[in-house]
Amino acid sequence: MRIHLQDSFNRTIISTHFTIRAAVLASRRHARAIERNNGAGSYIPYAYRYSDGSPVCGDEVMDAKMELDQA
Repeated sequence: MRIHLQDSFNRTIISTHFTIRAAVLASRRHARAIERNNGAGSYIPYAYRYSDGSPVCGDEVMDAKMELDQA
């Protein structure tokens, strides 16, 4: 099942990925672009959802973030 990276404030899909890790990487790239274009402190709240609309478990997202931070 695919994972959607979603802007949870505007409820728009930013991108679609096969893995949680790829979605987390995309959110980090997107966050850097937002700050670069709109100034320091700018952000968008993200949500990770499966293609059927159900939310991705927060523990899985945290595991992916920790894995990326250690790499």
